[in-house]
Amino acid sequence: MSTTAGPSVLRLITIGPVAAPATFDGMLRERVLPDVMSCDGVVEARAGRRFGPADADERVVATSWVSHEAMDAALASNSLAGVEYEIGGLAPASVPGGGI
Repeated sequence: MSTTAGPSVLRLITIGPVAAPATFDGMLRERVLPDVMSCDGVVEARAGRRFGPADADERVVATSWVSHEAMDAALASNSLAGVEYEIGGLAPASVPGGGI
């Protein structure tokens, strides 16, 4: 696990399924997390399932950033917002200045 010398920002998003569960999990592992990790300022990115009958197909993506400014820059450049749009149908324009 990565560590940082100073404070960091944690960003959590929840995503409903856009494909069959196994396909969706594969997409998160093979495409989404590498794309998110390529954004400047990301310290760590993880994905997981929320448990419970009502949330059986929902996923959570957690990212840790070196600063709020780094996260905002990734959103402004659409590098992060574009990934979120692709996986969850969340329009990039709906997440300005820090997002969800």
